Amino acid sequence: MAKQFEPNATYTGSDSVGPGFKEGESLYSSQSKWSLIFINYRGAKYEVNSEENSVILGFTINESLFDSSVITGDIKILDGAGLDERIPLIGQEKVRIKLNNKLLAGDEWDAEYTIIKRSATIEEGPRKFYVLDFCSDEFIANLRNKVSKSYKSQLAGHIVSDIYESYIAPDQFVAKYKQLFYDEKGDSDGTFYGMHFVFPTVRPFKAINMVVRKSVASNVEMRANQVNANFGRYLFYENKFGFYFKALSDLLHPLVTTAAAEVEESDMDVSDAQGQDYDQQNPTTREKGKRIERPPVATSVNIPVVSYVIRPSDHINMVPEQREFVVVQYKLQSTFNVLNNLVEGMYSGRLLTYDPTTQRIGSINQSSATPYIPGGQQDKRFTNKLYKANHQVTYYEYDYWNQFSNFRHIGGEENPLTNDYHYGVDKSEAFYKYVSTNFHHNEKMITRLLQNIMTDNDKGAISVDKQVERWLIQSYSQSRQMKNIITQITVPGDHNRVVGEIIELKYPSNYYPDKEHSFYSGYYLITKIQHVVTNNSFLTVMELAKDTLVTRLYRKYSVQESEGEEGGDYSNTGDSEFENPKMGMDTEVVF
Repeated sequence: MAKQFEPNATYTGSDSVGPGFKEGESLYSSQSKWSLIFINYRGAKYEVNSEENSVILGFTINESLFDSSVITGDIKILDGAGLDERIPLIGQEKVRIKLNNKLLAGDEWDAEYTIIKRSATIEEGPRKFYVLDFCSDEFIANLRNKVSKSYKSQLAGHIVSDIYESYIAPDQFVAKYKQLFYDEKGDSDGTFYGMHFVFPTVRPFKAINMVVRKSVASNVEMRANQVNANFGRYLFYENKFGFYFKALSDLLHPLVTTAAAEVEESDMDVSDAQGQDYDQQNPTTREKGKRIERPPVATSVNIPVVSYVIRPSDHINMVPEQREFVVVQYKLQSTFNVLNNLVEGMYSGRLLTYDPTTQRIGSINQSSATPYIPGGQQDKRFTNKLYKANHQVTYYEYDYWNQFSNFRHIGGEENPLTNDYHYGVDKSEAFYKYVSTNFHHNEKMITRLLQNIMTDNDKGAISVDKQVERWLIQSYSQSRQMKNIITQITVPGDHNRVVGEIIELKYPSNYYPDKEHSFYSGYYLITKIQHVVTNNSFLTVMELAKDTLVTRLYRKYSVQESEGEEGGDYSNTGDSEFENPKMGMDTEVVF
């Protein structure tokens, strides 16, 4: 195995070619080793590889956090190769793909997929070819099954796991079992509140996505005893290692639980004696088992997994391994979209609720919309009051600037994408939702009486909150935050990279020589990956997103505190020299 090198280090002398390589035999970025094994309806195999290839023009493999729950891809095949006769291609074929970069260590890409479509013949100059599309077997299993089942007071992680293990993994079409990874209750990012769901004959992935959308994570207590509520959305996706049900916050700032939460479990062992929940723990018991007395203690995971450098690939004094971490091509796809940020609820949002049982509009009492902050504590997430038709109504409000630190952010940084006097953070009604709720049902005696005693079903009719107050406006905001700073980079093929990882991008300044970009350098989350192979050329295209700036922007309120003070202290205006509000026009830049 070749020695691993730091991508931004400098090597000279005998190391200029790299250990294990002779002069003139150095392997370069685009060289790869791959093989495609086509399996027809009879089980017969036909193999094409990088050493002997006269059939394949190229192929791609795609992973995505947000656009697809499974891995997809395509293969370009020369029309004259006659594969549709020799295999033949009739819609019952699979393909096994093995792929790696000859120079990089790590697990070889080795997986089997289902071929789902043959395109029309395409003419490109003198060549004629067609494209075979493929996807993971689990997507076919998703189409072959329907979920018709109810869940009472179950944690989201358990519901997702049960659907996957009952309807996807055991399907006879799935050639190889893939593990589902998720955090249990008490871990730093395990789902917290019980949920009721009734799925009336829907596809498994649709059922999973319904659960994912409404999931609420456990809270996290860092070692500094700072409570950090895990706001934001969950994701369900596949990469080369399997399927994941993860909080987006856990991808942005990964944590490892060092001390589990103290959970008050019930001592009762009461089971339902009838119906489809026969011999299962009844909802009352499960409800009593979800109370957390103390949040889990967690510590940050070391990131990034790798650093990529934007600089000329012919830079002198680089060994071949270093070339693997030089960006071949890059572009900024997005930096901000204020209109979408406004209407999609990134800056501010209001949520007004209606309880159809109690026929009440708004919250029952003045309490936090976040489950982990005690109600008597001063907190910015408290509900606010307004007057409609001369009646006082309590609603929930979100403010991006004031509540920025309540999210976990990329690499743990806390530099908002805007400043404190941006017109989007003035608590406007640009994003407004009016939804039904059953929040606080169990806190009202009359509701408990009606649903638990008068129904003569104190075990099965227990109320479980819809949690809409806890996830709706926060989830919309976090989703929009991830759509602002997006960069696409192309690097020498790297079969080790998967979606959901944090990488570092050393982004050059477009103005200051020999400096990195003041705002866009730093850590990024991989949201999309496309491995592109053409003959022996192997490139990896990654779409990267981040929800923070490297440098904190100028803050108006900090300047006002120091106005009128000769030589006032501006240390609170940010962490960069660029933020000093008294910089004159003779300086290079003022932010």
